[in-house]
Amino acid sequence: MLFVGKGYLFAQSITIVRTDVDTVRASFITAGYVFGIDIKVVDGGNFNGVSFELDWDAPNDVKFSQWKVGPIGIKSQAFVVDKISQDGNIGEIVAGIGTGFNLDTNVTTDTTIIHLDFVTLQSAAHAKDITFSFVNPAISYEVNNTKKIVILKSTPVVFKTHSYVNVYPGDADDNGIVDHLDFVNVTLYMGMGPMTKNLRTFKRTYPSSYWVAQQSLAWDVENATYADCDGNGEITVKDMLIVSYNIGDMWTTPSGIIKPKDNFPEIFAAKSYPKDAIYIPINVSALQHFLSATCSIKFKNPNLADKIIGIKTGEFFDSPNAFTYYVENNDELQFFVGNTSKEINKKQEGILAYLVFPSDVPINSSDFDIEEVSAISENGLIFNINPLTSVNFVSSDNNNLKNTNMQLNYNDNLVNIKLPSDDYIKTLQLIDLNGRLIRSLTSNNHLNQIGLDLAGLSPSVYILSVQSESGRYYTEPILFFH
Repeated sequence: MLFVGKGYLFAQSITIVRTDVDTVRASFITAGYVFGIDIKVVDGGNFNGVSFELDWDAPNDVKFSQWKVGPIGIKSQAFVVDKISQDGNIGEIVAGIGTGFNLDTNVTTDTTIIHLDFVTLQSAAHAKDITFSFVNPAISYEVNNTKKIVILKSTPVVFKTHSYVNVYPGDADDNGIVDHLDFVNVTLYMGMGPMTKNLRTFKRTYPSSYWVAQQSLAWDVENATYADCDGNGEITVKDMLIVSYNIGDMWTTPSGIIKPKDNFPEIFAAKSYPKDAIYIPINVSALQHFLSATCSIKFKNPNLADKIIGIKTGEFFDSPNAFTYYVENNDELQFFVGNTSKEINKKQEGILAYLVFPSDVPINSSDFDIEEVSAISENGLIFNINPLTSVNFVSSDNNNLKNTNMQLNYNDNLVNIKLPSDDYIKTLQLIDLNGRLIRSLTSNNHLNQIGLDLAGLSPSVYILSVQSESGRYYTEPILFFH
């Protein structure tokens, strides 16, 4: 039986506990999603009935969905009415819950008396505070064999809405301007995406790289919403491509323009490597020029990824504003190479970057696979680059990292390789796109040119690597389609 009436104020209380998310996310509700709350009586002692009115101040943003009585007894019953106040400004739920037991029967304290589900509408405004509060919550209560109606203590609960926000692609810190610090904000949230534990992320409906406001549902970690520069629902080094495309753009009014900061983050500062470091080039061929590029690599030996000590820019970006960034995870490596001045590279084929390893790490091109290389054009188009795979290339002299004046002349199935007149061929290797050694030659005759027979090869693209007697290295792609 449910008793409702006036009584005395004791320490007993009624509380709201979110059930659909963990405590980290319990303070907000997301547009378009159901959220659930348990109504609990704390320090209730022996009670057999509870009644309350639960109000919330945004009935046009949050709608009541359904209820389920809590585990307060096999005979428990509930009566629930959902309504909106006459002025339309308050949502109201009136509930009465009975245990089905007499007052002198023990009931578990601190228990859930009823569960309520609500829906946050898609139209809910972003960052709006919605307050839930109890009106005259009471229990029928017994203490020292005396039956009483006790008014429960309660505290209003405020939920902030996560709804749709405007994202300007590349403004990863949402401060109104795209500058080098937006690269840093991408790195701050790197790895967040669909597989992020217990956190929701959302794709933009119509993402693009163009500098216009694009609506996105705010992520559970709201600031990360802006770091998803390409709008695909996850944050990777690819988002840096969008930063590089829109760098320098602003969306604030002229009176509120935020000037870019001059200091370049230490995370992107130029690095020096040991003189005996090993440099493994990543060769690529692109159909068009681009602003920046990213590469994903999978190592066959999972211990190699954490051995890398850096990424060095290759032949595509040689300006003072060029920089690289990389992140490794188990057997995978992702890196970005580009610049902070929106400069278009002048090449379409060559060495994109070098993987740098210590001299004591045995590494060559057959130890990893290039899974994807992507770039962004001056028109904001993200496209795939053809990886020509790296060659087995080791050097301790940074001056030897540039390809200089090797000439290739084709005659049917024969390619004639000629070095500058002051240099001589020591070893020659032909590598396929999987990093496998196809042909090799060694010369001790001080020859600066040599012929390589391509007969019998499958039509494909190959990488030619020549080491000279002076210690220089030369690399060129060979296109063989006979």
